[in-house]
Amino acid sequence: MVKYIKIAFTSLRFKYCFLFVSITIFSFSLLSFTVEEAKPCEKIEKLLYLINKLHFQPPAIDKAFAAKAIENYLLSIDGEYLNLYSTDIVALKDIQNRESDPKELFCKSYNYLLSVYEKRLKQTDSIINSCTAKKFVWNKNDSLSFSESYKDNYSKNLNEKTHKIEKWIKLYTLGELELANKLNKDFEFEKNDDLKVKAINKLRKGIRKKTNYPNGLSNYLEENLLEAMIYTCDPHSDYFTPVANKHFKESLSATVEIYGFSCDVNKNEHIEVASIAPGSPAWKCNNLNVGDQVIKVKFKNRPVIDVGDYDIDEFNDLIYKASEKEMSITVLKKNGELVEIYLAKAAVKSDDNVVNSYILSKKYPIGYISLPSFYTDFSKNVPLGCANDVAKEIIKLKKENIQGLIIDLRNNGGGSVDEAVDLAGIFIDEGPLFLRKVRNQKPKVVKDMNRGLIYDGPLVIMINKGSASASELLAQMLKMQQRAVIVGSNSFGKATAQVIIPLDTSYTLFNTGKLYDEKNGFIKITVEKMYDLQGATHQKIGVVPHIPIPDLWSDIALGEMEYANALPNDNIDKKVKIEALPDNKINICADLSSARIKKDNQFKRMKSLTDTVRAMNKRNSIPLYPFSYYNILQSNKLIDSIIDTALSVNDPSLVIMPNKDNSDIMKMDELLNSIINKEMDNLKKDVYLRETYNIINDYISN
Repeated sequence: MVKYIKIAFTSLRFKYCFLFVSITIFSFSLLSFTVEEAKPCEKIEKLLYLINKLHFQPPAIDKAFAAKAIENYLLSIDGEYLNLYSTDIVALKDIQNRESDPKELFCKSYNYLLSVYEKRLKQTDSIINSCTAKKFVWNKNDSLSFSESYKDNYSKNLNEKTHKIEKWIKLYTLGELELANKLNKDFEFEKNDDLKVKAINKLRKGIRKKTNYPNGLSNYLEENLLEAMIYTCDPHSDYFTPVANKHFKESLSATVEIYGFSCDVNKNEHIEVASIAPGSPAWKCNNLNVGDQVIKVKFKNRPVIDVGDYDIDEFNDLIYKASEKEMSITVLKKNGELVEIYLAKAAVKSDDNVVNSYILSKKYPIGYISLPSFYTDFSKNVPLGCANDVAKEIIKLKKENIQGLIIDLRNNGGGSVDEAVDLAGIFIDEGPLFLRKVRNQKPKVVKDMNRGLIYDGPLVIMINKGSASASELLAQMLKMQQRAVIVGSNSFGKATAQVIIPLDTSYTLFNTGKLYDEKNGFIKITVEKMYDLQGATHQKIGVVPHIPIPDLWSDIALGEMEYANALPNDNIDKKVKIEALPDNKINICADLSSARIKKDNQFKRMKSLTDTVRAMNKRNSIPLYPFSYYNILQSNKLIDSIIDTALSVNDPSLVIMPNKDNSDIMKMDELLNSIINKEMDNLKKDVYLRETYNIINDYISN
């Protein structure tokens, strides 16, 4: 299914659709010791205690909080409303009405669901399976609704539940028809029974993921409840199992331990190798190829796993959640040969966190660096992360006498606040940067303590709605100091920072050398808020650019403002004097950019598409009739094609080259050569980068 229909699916889910984080690295040693894992009700009590103790703005743990947390919990475990009955919801509300103690309320809610959930899942599975031999009537007016009114639409009885399940089977069958290219042909269900069976099997697999959850269904319910409880405090607080915590930190690291291959489903719905990361173990083994069909997986000290009937989500879960560092994978080659390949995870440079620099030349030579995240190395006492890597690239660019520099923070979801501070120091000699406030403490001024800077020339920062937390903090710091011209669209609006701590009630911020219990998992909890030097915060509203560049997605992309549980925008009574003078060139550049955009055909096309995209994104139902469904898909694909065309026009007069140091290395390094050539191809088609280049040229000229 194309992205607009996928949006309808994901809107049902409580699980977060973002990875926007600001991680504060406090000076403490996170040591661990082994104890017996706590029971669910004990974990609930520990979590409530830590929320009250550490959260920047802890909510009142009352009936309103409990009601919202239970609602989030239900969305997490039954977002499609296929399993539970309205009587189950009434029972949970009765518990809320009877219980005044929060711990007991959550504990009894968990115990109630534990007593009925497996039965409900098995009944759902049985109903789905019984539909295999059932003939469906396809009605031209039938649809599956995703509107807010559907939110509490739990089935009242077996008939309602069966009818709802039949609709989901139809939707999944339409997806199978799409894969088989049969949507636009004469349709008779009986002639496509194999596709209905595939759809039914996919739905049943979703049920089995829960019933066969690692360590049992009770573990599934427990983890989702803890996640729902802390998420109710704010959108960026979360609960992690030890394995999930490891993967989360890897996502913010410059290096990651991987096997080095990714998979997808082919036209026959078999799992096959879709890509191999250059330089990874899968790359170096010289025996795994794109197109190989995956038959079996064997982790060290575990039984062989036949993945022949796995869907892609199941397979990715299997690989992603595995804690083992060694595995063998059996693949079917295109020549029919079965080959078993041994792989051991290795630490490689993360493709998502690679920083390279380029020279853009048309009028003036301008340096360009795209920063994907504010990654760091959590394993070292003195982290070396993105700021260090950016500094190295700037030194390379200065050798080539650049006249200006563009730092691209678009879609940068954040990471380490300390890295953002270090990065600001590259462009500022010394002085105050922003204010940070921990609960019940006076705000503290964060300064660039290191005299000297690496780059003092013209600087432009690119942001958009996907620029969040540490990335928008950097943009705001440089904006307040009048050190950079900020261009693009309003950023996400997250001005909070989190720490990752064990679920251990003895935990105290800034405590060094203490042993903590990690057996019960971890929480990522919001502990501070960030303000600019005038005491204002960009929380919920985002950083406003000096020079706006129209963005097709800015009106429909989610920002902090769209989350009901986001912390409020406020001010603090503290101002810090800075010496920065207003930059009079910015208004001149803004006027020139505005005039240029009004005449630009690409921006004109994007403006005409904005209303269409916004309307499609608000679609709250999907038709359950083949021809109607097909027409929507075709319409979406046409819009996708028009958008791709509007956003991807080469400007032959804008030359993009790697810096000389990288150019020399590319001749000997196949991995770097592949990465840089791919990036340059994308940059040549980037209409936003083209306009940003024009803006910095205007700045230099004036």
